Amino acid sequence: SITKVMTAIVAIDNAQDGTTVSVSEKAAAIGESSANLAEGDILDFDAALKALLVPSGNDAAQALAETVGAQMIEADPTLGEDPVAAFVSVMNKKASEIGCENTVYENPHGLDDGEYAGNLHSTAADQAKVARYALTYDAIRNIVAGGSTTIAVQRDGKKTNIELETTDELLEMYDYAIGIKTGTTDLAGPSFM
Repeated sequence: SITKVMTAIVAIDNAQDGTTVSVSEKAAAIGESSANLAEGDILDFDAALKALLVPSGNDAAQALAETVGAQMIEADPTLGEDPVAAFVSVMNKKASEIGCENTVYENPHGLDDGEYAGNLHSTAADQAKVARYALTYDAIRNIVAGGSTTIAVQRDGKKTNIELETTDELLEMYDYAIGIKTGTTDLAGPSFM
């Protein structure tokens, strides 16, 4: 799930002004850690970032990659035809740009088993570089330091509020904590950046 910090960086760097994020069937059904988004939900970009980072929403990660990836392909057709693949390609390029030497992303959410099994990996040193870089973004810094929150989505033509509960318990235990992100998979074990 700490993969989602790079997802936020790439989304912020590449989203067009006024981007709204639509939740596809695949995004809504991705499972595990979730922001409780439903197929057809529409949310503004800031709400999507909160859904990504506060509860570690795999659904939000997929929706952001689909939406922003499509915009990236529109701007640069050489990125291919698959929005998520284009998005992940840029995640890997960004990791290299900020000095990561042993990091490979294969999806925008960090799941690493079942249909998502593969070669995705990183190191503590690389993730420290990602964290340091991420904190240069006011949007990321404010979200990860803010704890639990509520976002609004358009669902079936009506505004629906979704409560997002942070996975970062340190925010409640230590006044100077500013996040950033928790994560766990069976392969990676628990992680925190």
